[in-house]
Amino acid sequence: MARISIVMFIQLAACISISHAALTCYSCTNCGITWNDSKATIVQTSGSGDYCRKAVAGVVINRDFSSSCSSANVLGHGIFCCETDLCVLPTLVSGLECYYCATCTKPFSANGASIVSSNTTGDSCYKIAAAVTTSRGIMPGCVSASVLGIGTWCCNTDLCNAGQSIVPMNLKIIILAFLICIGLMKMF
Repeated sequence: MARISIVMFIQLAACISISHAALTCYSCTNCGITWNDSKATIVQTSGSGDYCRKAVAGVVINRDFSSSCSSANVLGHGIFCCETDLCVLPTLVSGLECYYCATCTKPFSANGASIVSSNTTGDSCYKIAAAVTTSRGIMPGCVSASVLGIGTWCCNTDLCNAGQSIVPMNLKIIILAFLICIGLMKMF
């Protein structure tokens, strides 16, 4: 009976020490869209029930910890929470990362965009070019289609939607051939 009590006491002590263990998290304000560990410090939380947290709002990314946390994700923006050491990683370990900007700069600059990520199968990076604006992001079921440089382009590798040229190479060759023909016609 005494042995069972000692074993139960050891198990109870182990459970208590695990549940009150502090968490190790990254901490930085305006960490940047490109991870730079010199901007971050590693901090110890105060005890059980704490969360590592990453907040993303546009190009502003903050990492810290909190005693309460509710994850929310809208197109890669929001609050991301976890309960293991250094779990809000600087970049996604697996999954797809894409540039995001609702109204992208022309020419495109990664400094004017944020990076969004997804672990969902079937998601693609996209670039949508309209007559006046260009946007980039991530979406499910993306289908590429374009006419004269206006349209949607989809790709499936990290940060593949950075391309600055919105006119497909085949169209450039056709336009060049047309201009050469016009030049030759004027010669005769």
